[in-house]
Amino acid sequence: MKYPKFLNEKYNTIGVCAMSSGVGHKLDSFDASIEYIQSNGFHIVETASVRNDSEPSCDALTRVSELNSLVNDSSVGAVWLAAGGDFQFETLPYIDFDWIEKNPKWYLGASDPTNLLFPVILPDTALQKREEQYRLPRLCPCLQLLQRPVNVYPMNSNKPT
Repeated sequence: MKYPKFLNEKYNTIGVCAMSSGVGHKLDSFDASIEYIQSNGFHIVETASVRNDSEPSCDALTRVSELNSLVNDSSVGAVWLAAGGDFQFETLPYIDFDWIEKNPKWYLGASDPTNLLFPVILPDTALQKREEQYRLPRLCPCLQLLQRPVNVYPMNSNKPT
């Protein structure tokens, strides 16, 4: 793992994006979290889809574009993946993990965001030098969803009609 710079009083921006669900259904608790973080001296930058009340927050390419905007922003020291859900895996084919590795930041998130956190934390081990980037299910059987095309619903789900 390549350690990014630590946040401090001058380098204190946390970028928030929604790589799966938006937080529109839990704005009260989200806003309380933002307020607490800001009260501790951190600056928050949110991407456009964070507050959407949908799952996923928006289409996969837009979610990756929003992540890229935070990765490209040199003032952002940490990226907070605001919510879990079931759709972050749709973004994996579009994420430039090499660029993320060249621009190290702290990444925070739980549940669904681990699909992003695992290859960011252990890039060479998890992705086998990038050549096998999308064969993760062989390494982690729990990630077999990566083999499914975007917008295919798993069996026993409530598929919209």
